[in-house]
Amino acid sequence: MMKLLIGLFFLGSFCSGYAEVRTASSLEPIQQEIASSRKETLVLLDVGGTLLAYPDAVLHPDHEAWKYDWFQTHCPTITKEEKIAFDRIVLGTLDKWKLLDAEWPEVIVHAQDQGVKIVAFTKVAMDPSVRGSRAQILRALGIPFKNDLPELSKGHSYEYSQGVIETEYQLKGPVLKEILSNLSTRPAKIIFVDDRMKQIKSVDDACSELEIPCTAFLYVPDTTVPQLDEKIADYQLSTLVHEQRWVSDSEARSELEQRKIPKS
Repeated sequence: MMKLLIGLFFLGSFCSGYAEVRTASSLEPIQQEIASSRKETLVLLDVGGTLLAYPDAVLHPDHEAWKYDWFQTHCPTITKEEKIAFDRIVLGTLDKWKLLDAEWPEVIVHAQDQGVKIVAFTKVAMDPSVRGSRAQILRALGIPFKNDLPELSKGHSYEYSQGVIETEYQLKGPVLKEILSNLSTRPAKIIFVDDRMKQIKSVDDACSELEIPCTAFLYVPDTTVPQLDEKIADYQLSTLVHEQRWVSDSEARSELEQRKIPKS
C-alpha cells in the first residue's frame, strides 16, 4: 500500500511528449476533460476495474500470480480451449458484475451528446464463444455505447463491434496504433482511462510516437486491493474446474461453512 501511495504521489500529473498522464480518484476530472474536448476527440475506456468492479477478489488482476500458480498446481495441462470455457462461465454471471461508479452512464451520454466518440477498450480472449461478452455485460448494466467507429472492423490485434474494442494482447498501446491506422479520420486528441499503470504507459508511449495529443487517466477510485482469502479462492476455482460453475465470495463462504470446512 505504501509503495502505491508513493507512486501516486509522484505520478500526479506529468507530460511525456504529446501525452499527459493524470491520476483520478473520481469521475469529476475525467468528465471535465471530456466536456472541454472537441468533437474530433476519441475517448477510450477500460472495462474491468474502470467501468466495472471485479465481483470477487480472486478475479482482481493483482491476484493473477496466485491464480497462475493455482492452475499450475491443480491443472498443469489445461488447454487454451478450457481456459476460454472457464472465462465464458465467469463472464456469463451477469448478475454478479456491477458498475464501479453509478455515474458512468451519465458521463458517457454527455460525451455522446457533444459529439465526442467514446468506446470501450478491453482485454478478453479472442474466441467466437466469448466474443461480445463484455458488450453484453455493459448493455445489461445500462452503459449506452454506440457504434461510434463504424469504419472500424476486425484487425490483426483486435475486434470491434458496437462501441467495444476487444483484444487479447497484453498491452493496449500497440493495439491502439493499429486501430488508429484503420480509422477514416485521425482523432485530434485521445482521452484514455484505465486502472492499470502498465496500460497507461503503453498508450502514453503510442500517442507520443504518433504525435497525437493524449490525456491518460490512471483511474483509482479505491486504491485498496480486495484481500484474497485463499480457502475461498481455492474453492471457487475448484468448483469452476470440476463443476463448471462460478460461485461468488459470499456463496463460497456459505458453502464452505455448510460443509464445516474452516475458512481462514
